[in-house]
Amino acid sequence: MADPQALPVRFKALLEHSTDGVLIAETPSLTIFGANDLICSVLDLRPENLIGRSLRDIVSPTAVASLLGDLIGGSASLKRNGKATTVLMGRHDLLVPVELTAKFDSSAPDERHLVVLARDIRDRQRAESRLRRSE
Repeated sequence: MADPQALPVRFKALLEHSTDGVLIAETPSLTIFGANDLICSVLDLRPENLIGRSLRDIVSPTAVASLLGDLIGGSASLKRNGKATTVLMGRHDLLVPVELTAKFDSSAPDERHLVVLARDIRDRQRAESRLRRSE
């Protein structure tokens, strides 16, 4: 997790208590400044390997475009949740299938912070695969 002293108060509870992986990034650079322990564990990365990197380093360009729409061009803002099913790039080129949901911090009038929730879907994919094989 990022240094708790450096994070705005509104993000601390989210990072500490979420049951999903959480990344918090500044826009428009998409530089990660907050990451919870779960996302670090899923990606087999230490927090210092995520903090300061861009979301573009770990999320496919297609998923970034799907999540953010015109934001990557700097011309629009996300007014609803952005959602994408994709893979995240972890340590040693580990690819982790996830469902991502992104939303701007609604408490910030300038929408400078993007909150990204990452739900690991490996177990669900394995179960679906077993079900298909059994049919």
